[in-house]
Amino acid sequence: MLATDDCTPSCTGDPRFILDGDQLAPQELAHLKHKICHPCPLRALCEAYAEAARPPAGVWAGRTYKPGRKATAA
Repeated sequence: MLATDDCTPSCTGDPRFILDGDQLAPQELAHLKHKICHPCPLRALCEAYAEAARPPAGVWAGRTYKPGRKATAA
């Protein structure tokens, strides 16, 4: 059973979540963090995945990732 079996995250299918943080306006990045990521019931799992997998880009659990760098607060 997957966590997403019980809950579909609001970020599903939203292409903004796979962009580099610098491709988003600061207001848009803040919106993703506070309105979509922060209240998400899967945020802790998303963050754990991102910390382990080190995705090459994107917004994960309200943080941005870039190749070879630690996450930065979005």
